[in-house]
Amino acid sequence: MKQIIKTIAEDGYGKDLCRAGMKGSRKECLKCVDLLKKTLSGDRGFRPSLGSYAVDSILFAMGLVPASSVNEPSCLRI
Repeated sequence: MKQIIKTIAEDGYGKDLCRAGMKGSRKECLKCVDLLKKTLSGDRGFRPSLGSYAVDSILFAMGLVPASSVNEPSCLRI
């Protein structure tokens, strides 16, 4: 997870996500979220479930989604 969050921050995806979330356009934000999740799993090679969890966690931190929509992958549960 640390590597995924680092990638999001260092590659500018976090800025893009914040920009899309602050515009107020839900459609634009969801498009950015989908693209980021695909990029993390496809181009960067992270597990899709971990990429989704990282992005959803950021969206929760931004106040854009409720906690109930953030699902922790089973590989992270102890």
